[in-house]
Amino acid sequence: MNFLKDFTMEDTFFGKREELLSSTILPYQEAAIKDQIPGAAKSHAAANFEAAARFQKTGRKTEEFYGEVFQDSDVAKWLEAAAYSLLKTPDAELKQRALELIHTIGEAQYPDGYLDTFFTLKYPERKFTNFQDAHELYCAGHMMEAAVAWHECLENDELMQIMLRNADCLYEHFIVRKNPGYSGHPEIELALLRMYKATGEEKCLQLAEHFLNARGQDPMYFLKESKARDWQLGNTSFNTDPYYAQNYAPVRKQRKAVGHAVRAVYLYAGMAAYAKLAGGTVFSDDAKPAGGTGLSDDAKPAGGTGLSYDAKPAGGTGLLSDGKAGDAEMAEACRALYESITTKQMYVTGGIGSTYIGEAFTTDYNLPNDTVYSETCASVGLIFFARRMLDLEPLGEYADTMERALYNCVLGGMQLDGQRFFYVNPLEVDPAVSGVIPTHRHVLPKRPKWFGCACCPPNVARLLGSLAEYAWGRTKDTIYVNLYLAGRLELPDLGVRILADTGGYPYGGDLFYRIIPERPGKCFTFAIRVPAWSRNTRVTCDGKNVEIKDGFAYIKGPFMEETKVTVILDMEPHKVYANPSAAADNGKVAIQRGPLIYCAEQADQEADLFSIRAEEDGGIHVLPFDEKTLGGIVPLELDARAEGEFDGLYSFKKPEERKCRLRLIPYYAWGNRETGRMRVWIPE
Repeated sequence: MNFLKDFTMEDTFFGKREELLSSTILPYQEAAIKDQIPGAAKSHAAANFEAAARFQKTGRKTEEFYGEVFQDSDVAKWLEAAAYSLLKTPDAELKQRALELIHTIGEAQYPDGYLDTFFTLKYPERKFTNFQDAHELYCAGHMMEAAVAWHECLENDELMQIMLRNADCLYEHFIVRKNPGYSGHPEIELALLRMYKATGEEKCLQLAEHFLNARGQDPMYFLKESKARDWQLGNTSFNTDPYYAQNYAPVRKQRKAVGHAVRAVYLYAGMAAYAKLAGGTVFSDDAKPAGGTGLSDDAKPAGGTGLSYDAKPAGGTGLLSDGKAGDAEMAEACRALYESITTKQMYVTGGIGSTYIGEAFTTDYNLPNDTVYSETCASVGLIFFARRMLDLEPLGEYADTMERALYNCVLGGMQLDGQRFFYVNPLEVDPAVSGVIPTHRHVLPKRPKWFGCACCPPNVARLLGSLAEYAWGRTKDTIYVNLYLAGRLELPDLGVRILADTGGYPYGGDLFYRIIPERPGKCFTFAIRVPAWSRNTRVTCDGKNVEIKDGFAYIKGPFMEETKVTVILDMEPHKVYANPSAAADNGKVAIQRGPLIYCAEQADQEADLFSIRAEEDGGIHVLPFDEKTLGGIVPLELDARAEGEFDGLYSFKKPEERKCRLRLIPYYAWGNRETGRMRVWIPE
């Protein structure tokens, strides 16, 4: 089924963002990729395709390529987001402009199906010689995902035909001619599997298998490739490192998340999708994840060690298209990698990738707040990965991780007006330091209009446009509620309608679902997630309590008449403590209410923010919903103490203190007012 078509959003929180996507975000990003925003960093992404199309027609280059080597992907992600938005909010003029852009992309394609404007305009003789960091396959993957979106949402196959020809070109190069290689920046693996599911084209599945199976067989592959050519792009020492590029071992033997964070989670999402497509996985009852989301019931890290390199598949084999057993082994690798991220390397906001050097994972528990990287794209990719893990195994913790990353890091990556964006998502900012001194130059206290490297803004757009695919899930006989969105879901094959009223979530916690069968006796199971952050949750079906298992409450049919399901979540705010090994957070607390992580901004404080400490035994006070502030929020206040004036740099005298209240706002809303200090982790 297609949740994008079958679900109609009526959500007060994300409904605003769905409307913003069509009215503001897409037009703004279209103007950005067409270089029409005064004062914004130049993109030239659309112009590159126009120049490549002219080259294909005339054989003459009239304009040089401009931008990052992966500039094509900005256009692809924008087109994907446009398809999702046009499905819900038809716009004839926007659709026509998008189709004109798609037509130009087709004109830029070589007769054999090759498509990449960087090589077309700059180095046509160097095609397929630098998989390490030239991003040919990465750009192709994003364009394939856009093609699937236009195919499934708008039943328009012009871009699909372009990308099927591109898949033919890749199939000829890698499968028929048996040339070595796979993408230095994973993305195409997941994209090919989406193409296969949408079209049934076996070449797409075989290509995805090839790229996954080849990766890591020779950890020195990229180094050898680099030495074999007489030209380079970027920092070769980075990209040839097998840990940075996730080819330190065959994918089925990988157990620790390493290297470039976006590349990692894109790869893991493709691995999980493949494990499911290859026949599904059957986890044994005693093979549950070791650490969950990283937060136990008392909000302290749960720990968990993951799985060792010799971990055996827990059960189930499945069959790959070549008849070999292997999906369970791939699934076990995915689960260990998921645990590696969420129990030891994930920020409380759902951000991942703690260093700007390589935009990468570092070591377990190394989670600095002021020099953090936490790229928006990495959290988007983490949501992709967690969603595919849900397909493998219906555990509520995967949806908890999706929710954590979505409501905090991803939404925080975009200005409330949809016209400015963060690439980096810090948990502590000082405008005198952040964006100024060399070690903090990447951490900006204010969102820019655009980036020369603009992968994040259109990534947020395509995720916001496709939220229904993450909010709902389905197996043969079960409908899952993964994320809470108010609206109407039509299930034509079951003859059932589900109405969801989420009561102002994420600020309200009373959820109501009505299952309405057209005819009595519809037999399926309705499963709704019970988040781990809700300490006391009550789920009832027509007034009767419902059993909760593995993070989901299951209501089994048959449904003879309208059935009412009520979920009462515990919205009491609480303090979150970090594992002592996370040294940056020692002696500090973060505050969470519902799915939202809160932060303090200088604009709300009477004293200097960095002079305020939380009372160890102090309370957290929930204030009334404030519809006039930051688009409507529920502020919090924390019992705290503020230090008085300090004379000199150091003193033998302890500063005087006074009681105060520290005002907190949701992290996603920070940076939308005057520039000032901000922090998530508050000293106690």
